[in-house]
Amino acid sequence: MDYTVGILAGGKSSRFCSDKRNAIIEGRTFLENAVQKFSYAPELILSVGVSNDIPLFDRVSVVRDSVADNGPIEGISSVLSHMSFPYAFIVPVDMPLVNRSIADYLASNIDNSSDIICPSVNGRIYPLCAFYSANVLPLVNKLKENGVLRLMRILDEGRTKIVEMPDSFRERLFINVNTPEDYRNLTDPALS
Repeated sequence: MDYTVGILAGGKSSRFCSDKRNAIIEGRTFLENAVQKFSYAPELILSVGVSNDIPLFDRVSVVRDSVADNGPIEGISSVLSHMSFPYAFIVPVDMPLVNRSIADYLASNIDNSSDIICPSVNGRIYPLCAFYSANVLPLVNKLKENGVLRLMRILDEGRTKIVEMPDSFRERLFINVNTPEDYRNLTDPALS
């Protein structure tokens, strides 16, 4: 099944103290890492903030948030508004270990009864590493209009399937780098 990959790269990185998109993993920036990992997708959309400067990549469409400071829900809205396929795999740039295997496993769980396919590892749910159907866009926009920016509300109100990931998908793959300490933990070879 073909799907869009939407990379969210519009955050302010306030807890990280510098732009997370430029943090390095395996010799590439987080942004370059995400674009490279998901370059197989027939459509790759990069969602950025209202005023982010962003490098251009071949075959990558860039969409800007229409409203500043709405957080990830704004990026999801931007991707869903511009995608060409029925589903988009949403992944933030600051989850640098998420890979195609995770996306493919989640994609294998898509069916007609769900609009959101969201992974869970040891009971922890990851709404920023999930498939979202174009059918979710009206709900996302309604929540935004009402000032509700929590991603869990999308999951609560949408037709959501939570997929408990097999043991082969360790929790470490879902690490979200928000602070310098998270980054040190990510790059510490002893924790690999």
